[in-house]
Amino acid sequence: MPANTGTPPRHELVDIRFRNGIIVRGIDPAKYRWTLDDPKYPPSFAFDILDWQPCKP
Repeated sequence: MPANTGTPPRHELVDIRFRNGIIVRGIDPAKYRWTLDDPKYPPSFAFDILDWQPCKP
């Protein structure tokens, strides 16, 4: 899985893995926060996206 660089990938749907280990499949990357360790969201660091992959049909 490619690491999160802080910008949403250019795919229609992706699978993501959060820092807390939760995996979510088939999400629209435009609807999620791709920043890492953003001070605007301190209680949600567990839900930083660590890596992703294109969603397979």
